[in-house]
Amino acid sequence: MFLARFRSIDFLASLVHRPETTFKKQLEKCPTHPFVEVHREVYMTRTRSPSFRPLLAAFIFDLVSLWFTCLLPVQDSHSYVKELNVYVLPPALMLLFLVPALWRHRLVRTYVIDAANGFYEFYISTALVYRGRLRNAYVRLKGIGTGGGETYYCLIFNGYQMEELTITGYTTSLMKLRKLGRRLAMRLNVNYFDVHDLSSHHTILHRSDTDATSREVASICQTSSVGPRISPV
Repeated sequence: MFLARFRSIDFLASLVHRPETTFKKQLEKCPTHPFVEVHREVYMTRTRSPSFRPLLAAFIFDLVSLWFTCLLPVQDSHSYVKELNVYVLPPALMLLFLVPALWRHRLVRTYVIDAANGFYEFYISTALVYRGRLRNAYVRLKGIGTGGGETYYCLIFNGYQMEELTITGYTTSLMKLRKLGRRLAMRLNVNYFDVHDLSSHHTILHRSDTDATSREVASICQTSSVGPRISPV
């Protein structure tokens, strides 16, 4: 309940302020945002899949469209068959796609960082997906280029066998977001990786037992929607 209320306030604030300004204020209220400390040096956050809200909006729009289509007056059987094929069939077929997709993405994702013992956990609903060493989880500054030549940045939390968690919205303020990302990583006791694979701005708090080489650091920076495709070290 607390997390849901906390997120709703943050969402309203993000509509007024720039992402870096909003995130800075969130860190002032909670130094480990979006994580909250549930036990000593144990942090947790819960969220739904990023695809859930767009899928839900499409599902509602599709239902409303189908309902209005059924209210259209029918003059004869020929026009009824025509309206069925043109207006009813497409949204009905779309429902066949949306319902199972909504069912898959409805489940809450839970991220746990056990900084005291050096582990992290990722859950879908109550099922543990993966539990690994903290050196394989990280805060990352992510950049996306645009056709106009500008690059927009956001902060994410990611790791091996874990779905990417978006922490902030996109902004062009690289320096401010970098500073805030490093601060959050230090608070959570996880590694921080900058937007470039090889960068002097990386903050490596945890290494493998054999010391990570530059090649290993570059590999762990390569992220995807379900975490980097490398074996845990």
